[in-house]
Amino acid sequence: MEIRAILNKYRRSPKKMREIVTVLRGLAVFEAEAQLSNLAKGYAADLKKLLASALANAKNIYNLKEEDLIVKDVIINEKPVMKRWRARAHGSAAKILKRTSQIEIILEETVEAREKRKKLLGKKVKEVKKVIDKKDRSDVEEKKKDKKEERFEHNKSGSLSSKFRGKTGQAKKIFRRKSI
Repeated sequence: MEIRAILNKYRRSPKKMREIVTVLRGLAVFEAEAQLSNLAKGYAADLKKLLASALANAKNIYNLKEEDLIVKDVIINEKPVMKRWRARAHGSAAKILKRTSQIEIILEETVEAREKRKKLLGKKVKEVKKVIDKKDRSDVEEKKKDKKEERFEHNKSGSLSSKFRGKTGQAKKIFRRKSI
């Protein structure tokens, strides 16, 4: 299971951001946090916040533990570039490119933790199915009895629609109308 957190239009050059990516891949989450906190780069704090966001997604949405997660990948893509101009000699201008990037952190559950969770879920599912089957059987039988009784009463009542079912003309027009 992959858990993602994305930071869009971050005002750092993707080329500078990619320096750290190779260090983070494959590390456990707590090790990656330690690496980022000891890094002297200015963007390390922002990457740490993004990692914390991905971890919060894993905990809150998927009920996963921090110990069971690793950093599968960190993807840094180039986003829109802002173009600015600077005055140069002899009345000319030089282009300044202010680059932005998109950072995506992907966390993944370790193989051991995934197998462990599947075993636990399998046991829980079997227990829940047994309880549900017992309840459903009794509920279904009661519903079937109720439906049979309703059908019998409906046919017995002799409503107008049943009297004019085979008729044509005026009676058919009456029952085709919507109620007012």
